[in-house]
Amino acid sequence: MTDHIRQARQSVQEAADEAEANVREQLIHVAEGLDELESGEKTDRTVTDPDTLETIEAKLVGLGDQVDDPEAATQLRAARDELDLHRRAQGLTSEE
Repeated sequence: MTDHIRQARQSVQEAADEAEANVREQLIHVAEGLDELESGEKTDRTVTDPDTLETIEAKLVGLGDQVDDPEAATQLRAARDELDLHRRAQGLTSEE
């Protein structure tokens, strides 16, 4: 897909490494979703669905509010920023 999604997935995985157990599992699922966006194996899409991006971004914001570790929170903000860059690079708009 793009380097932005790859970087977002990496940031989420790094946040999961730092997060408490109660948030870690959710972050792992988000990372798997980003992996799917990147590879497209299950969806076979060449263009990212804007609704999917917004759903993942909303999860990142919510999980960022739940993590206690400042480094994990920073990684989640970085992941959200990368998804925003991806959206812009694809010419997609945000409802924010």
